[in-house]
Amino acid sequence: MEPAIALRNLDQRARNGDDLASANRIAALDDMAMEGKISLITGAASGIGAATAALFARRGGQVILSDIDDRRGLAVLAEIRADGGDAEYLRLDVANPDQ
Repeated sequence: MEPAIALRNLDQRARNGDDLASANRIAALDDMAMEGKISLITGAASGIGAATAALFARRGGQVILSDIDDRRGLAVLAEIRADGGDAEYLRLDVANPDQ
């Protein structure tokens, strides 16, 4: 699922009251400014990771995307950059302590 679609789906579920925990997270993110901040997002090639990376970049933060799925991770990177976001991609397997 594309980051923008995943974010819209999460936002819609939260605003409909379908998911109270998501509603609380969305409310907190609505006020969050990311200018001058750097975020490392793991699992950024899809789902919540991709949506979080896209949101943080839209809010003005610099985002470092990480995942083991290079093809999808680079696609998310391209989407964020196309929207004017500041992002980089790093292949990272968080399950591997040697990385």
